[in-house]
Amino acid sequence: MSEDSYRIFSERIIKTGKPVLGVRMGPIRAMAKELVRDPDWNYADLGPIERDRYYEERLLRALTIAYQKCDEEHRISLLEEFLPYLDNWAICDSLCSTLKQARRETELYLSLILRHLHDDHPYQARFAIVLLLNHYMYESRIEENLRLLETISTHDYYVKMAVAWAIATASKVSSELVGSWMHTSLADADIRAMAAQKIRDSRRARG
Repeated sequence: MSEDSYRIFSERIIKTGKPVLGVRMGPIRAMAKELVRDPDWNYADLGPIERDRYYEERLLRALTIAYQKCDEEHRISLLEEFLPYLDNWAICDSLCSTLKQARRETELYLSLILRHLHDDHPYQARFAIVLLLNHYMYESRIEENLRLLETISTHDYYVKMAVAWAIATASKVSSELVGSWMHTSLADADIRAMAAQKIRDSRRARG
């Protein structure tokens, strides 16, 4: 299923320490869903995470965590085991968008978010932020989310960009509140500039 042109494109935008085969997201999602539908399949069948050789193997592993049928405490324990091995934005963001269970088990996943929001590991911190922006950016939580975001202090580009993305997502819900907060409470000038650009881009796309 690999495509050489897609491999070259992926290697350019995904900075990972693993070789990239060039398989598109659609087939990998389909494979993950097929695996977890098998009644005899078990997550342990994937073997130790340290043996993942390719970027796509690690992505497949992440998606099986999100898709498999299990209780949420077990899923979160698998996530906690997996998170230290996150090394790129693509797997992080794909995993977060797929974890729709967070919308049902809000408190359980909020606890996971809060455990990693200020993590020194940049992709664990990004995971917490992107999970927040994907599943918790509704009106009743905006003020609390902004308070959480303003506490993040980082020099990492991918964490800063995740915060900016979260702010832009919040702005779609309450633009006046977010605009005022950006000028009074958001101390990081880089994040403020990134967020402002994302908000402008979003408005242009809608207009």
